[in-house]
Amino acid sequence: MTSPTKGFDDEAARSPRDVLEDTARALRSAMLTAVWRQWHQLGAAASAPLMSSNADDVQTVSHDVVRLVDPEALLHASLAMMHHERRLQDVIADWVATNADLLSVQRFRNLRPGDPRAGNDDADIAWLAAVACDLARDVRWKPLMSPSVRATPARTMRNVRAHVRAPASLMLRLRLAFGVGVKADVLAVLLAHPDAALSVRALADETGYTVASVRRAAADLALARFVGLDRGSPARYRAHREAWSPLLGWAAGLSVSWSQWSSLFRAAAAIMFWEESSRDHPLTPYPYAVRARALLREHPVLTTLADVVLPSEDNDLRAWSTAFERSAVTLAAVFRGDVEQSRRGAPVHDALGR
Repeated sequence: MTSPTKGFDDEAARSPRDVLEDTARALRSAMLTAVWRQWHQLGAAASAPLMSSNADDVQTVSHDVVRLVDPEALLHASLAMMHHERRLQDVIADWVATNADLLSVQRFRNLRPGDPRAGNDDADIAWLAAVACDLARDVRWKPLMSPSVRATPARTMRNVRAHVRAPASLMLRLRLAFGVGVKADVLAVLLAHPDAALSVRALADETGYTVASVRRAAADLALARFVGLDRGSPARYRAHREAWSPLLGWAAGLSVSWSQWSSLFRAAAAIMFWEESSRDHPLTPYPYAVRARALLREHPVLTTLADVVLPSEDNDLRAWSTAFERSAVTLAAVFRGDVEQSRRGAPVHDALGR
């Protein structure tokens, strides 16, 4: 029988603790870059961060490529990072006080991770709900409030309406036009997949709504001829961007794409939680690899993003450590925003800028 510790008999050049700390530090910085950029795109009082320009580690993406902002995923990510970057509290309070009506409370609840290791605590959720209820007068958030948590307004309230005409703000723009709900979000996701027809299940996974609600919404959109229907088993829906682009005022050649921000932010939060919660405990190569394997299985977006093939059970656990580190490199590169993917196969401490 193969020993579970196969591959760990030799002392590694760098300890698992060092690698994990570097990974978490890089992800935290890159995730903050993504969060600030997205708030800036929505018109919040946030400055767009500088983009990475290390040509050795990344491949630059055309500026004609725009990734849609997922507003509820951005709120969850911002609440998670708020304790590392206190300025985010002012940005959230200022923006939500004016734009709470453009947010989906149901979708916010649906996207909250079930695993507390990758989510936000109840006090942060209650604070956000208090901001929406007390400052924006949006009673939809009342069920999430707590009597012991009060809203704290931003130190400087700008009260600026969201930049809904920016291509990255398409979800908010369609909600403003058609109302906050499943139909607006399904249409946004379809417009961000111009070359694909998506099934109801795929749309439910992308939007965070139930299959039943997405099925009704997609059928209504097809009946209204807002989207196309490819009959089959399963039926698939598509949006014809060439018909929508003139209405939306999009320039020719503009590519608007959808990223699984909720899954990406959740995976990063889980990795950062692992690093924070293990600081007072020894971390040897074997438990490091076991946890790395668990994270890759729990967050398949990591391997999909990095085009990493999961090792087989017959491989020694070091292969899982390598797959995890390559996936984390790619995740950080995507968060930095102007990159397609990190340099494949680079050691984690090199690709993270050490």
